[in-house]
Amino acid sequence: MKTIARLLAFGWMLAAAGTASAGGWTAVGTIDQIHFSEGKDGILIKHQLMVNPDTCGRTDYFILKLSGNLLFKEMYSTLLAAQLAGKPLNLYVSQCNSPDGFPIIVNIISAP
Repeated sequence: MKTIARLLAFGWMLAAAGTASAGGWTAVGTIDQIHFSEGKDGILIKHQLMVNPDTCGRTDYFILKLSGNLLFKEMYSTLLAAQLAGKPLNLYVSQCNSPDGFPIIVNIISAP
C-alpha cells in the first residue's frame, strides 16, 4: 500500500512539474522592437504577436537572456537580422525571468 501511495505521489509531482513551465510558440510574426536596458540580464524583444504561456508577470516584452545562454550571439544576430529585413520568425518562450517576470526566449525558427 505504501508503494502505491509513493508511486501516486511521484506521478503527481511529475505532472505538476511538467505544467509549471509549459512554454509555447508565438505565431509567425515580425520583431517590432529590440530594447537594451541597463540592469537587465539580456535584451528585451517585442514580437508582433506576444504570448504568455507560463503566465509570467510581464507581457510587454520577451527577454533573450545573456547568462547561461551558449547561443546568445547567434540568437541575437538572428533576431536583429530578421528585424532589419522585416522577416517573420516564430519564437518559443518558456519560464519567466526572475525578478522581472519576462517570458524567456529559448528557441527561434525563421519563417518562409
